[in-house]
Amino acid sequence: MAENAAGGIAIALKEKLDIIIMDVRLPDMRGTEAAGILRLEKETSDTPIVFVTASVMVEGLEELKILRTADSLVNR
Repeated sequence: MAENAAGGIAIALKEKLDIIIMDVRLPDMRGTEAAGILRLEKETSDTPIVFVTASVMVEGLEELKILRTADSLVNR
C-alpha cells in the first residue's frame, strides 16, 4: 500500500500486481494522471485499474471516460 501516487507507481512497477486500486484524489497528483503513467509502462499497461472514491464530481467522471485510464470506478 502506498501513501501517494509516486509511491504507488513505484510499487506497481516493481511488483507484478493482479489489480491496482486507487483513489481519484491523491496527495501528489490526480489518480487519472497516475493511471496514465501506469498505462504507458510495459509492466503495468494491461493491469486492471479500479478507482474507489467518495469524491467524484461529474467532471471527474467525464475525465475518467475520456482518458480511458480506469477499468472500473466505485463511487461511494
